[in-house]
Amino acid sequence: MSVEYQKTQLSYGGYRPGRVIWIKLLNGQRVVKFNLLDRDGNVLFSIEQKSDKIGEIENIITYGTITEEQIKDIQRILTRNEPCYDWYDDDLEGTLEYFGNEIVRLNDLMRFTKKYNDILVNYNIYSSDEEDEESESDDLCDLDFYEVGSITREAIENNLVQKLLEHKEWDTIEMKIIENGQIDSYLLEFEKREE
Repeated sequence: MSVEYQKTQLSYGGYRPGRVIWIKLLNGQRVVKFNLLDRDGNVLFSIEQKSDKIGEIENIITYGTITEEQIKDIQRILTRNEPCYDWYDDDLEGTLEYFGNEIVRLNDLMRFTKKYNDILVNYNIYSSDEEDEESESDDLCDLDFYEVGSITREAIENNLVQKLLEHKEWDTIEMKIIENGQIDSYLLEFEKREE
């Protein structure tokens, strides 16, 4: 089978977390507090996220020095990096909370790979067609671990393409390869398949 796809390298714009604090309270509630920083280290906003034992989440956002241009930049980054979602202007807090949490999550994975000398592959394979969103196969989202030197980036990409080909409705792969504290993020958009 022959497949053609466009591979785009993605970026998170140099935004990074600062002062990430993970707390588990005696009542079982979990709290995460963090700041989102720009390239210069300015605190754009802070988030305090509380979740209880059943998974209910409450987010409290406190704005810092974030500008209208930075908000638009974050929306552009999300639109480019995660095209399967609609990022609406009327849910600004939800967009910023999602972006901040994603930056913290990726930073945590980068620290993990540096500490344990592993390669992590975080991926999401899905259909970009809205009509397929309710299909039974939905999407495939996972995190794979490899020892450094045990697999090439080309083999990782080929493995994910094979997973996509198992479902004719899937046409998009979001792939993040994290190694030695560094992240490379790609979007693979499939154009056509020939049997």
